[in-house]
Amino acid sequence: MYALAVPTYVRPVHGLITLTAVLFGVAAIPLYYALRGSNEVGSKVAVFLMEVAIVIFIVADVVLTLGLITPVNHAFTYVAGNSLFLIGVLISGVIMLKGVFYKWVRYLSIVTGLVGLITNVPPPSGIVARAALLLLATWSLAMGYNMRKFAK
Repeated sequence: MYALAVPTYVRPVHGLITLTAVLFGVAAIPLYYALRGSNEVGSKVAVFLMEVAIVIFIVADVVLTLGLITPVNHAFTYVAGNSLFLIGVLISGVIMLKGVFYKWVRYLSIVTGLVGLITNVPPPSGIVARAALLLLATWSLAMGYNMRKFAK
């Protein structure tokens, strides 16, 4: 996420971003099962948006690596993917307000989605984009911790 801050010519970084996107894609499935008790349709929409964004990230990185698109097209593709993913995070945060998630995880999801959408407008400003990326990492860890609670 926020690959716009990474120069397009740094291809190993984009490989790492692709790997991260695959991991988010796998993690979205348990997120759906955790959210569907609160809102079936909303959880489907949130996870669908996240999965479409992940497919956009993976396809864009593969096509860039093959040299079939320009860095500018790649950047615009990432803006679209980031927007879809963050809207999914925001929707899941709103759904969590009615669910069994920890209160701080609920509000962290909403803040992450809002701050991420605000900073998604290119070019991302340095400190704010890094803060949004840190929020996303914190959100990922919080969701994993909360999912672990459900598994017990």
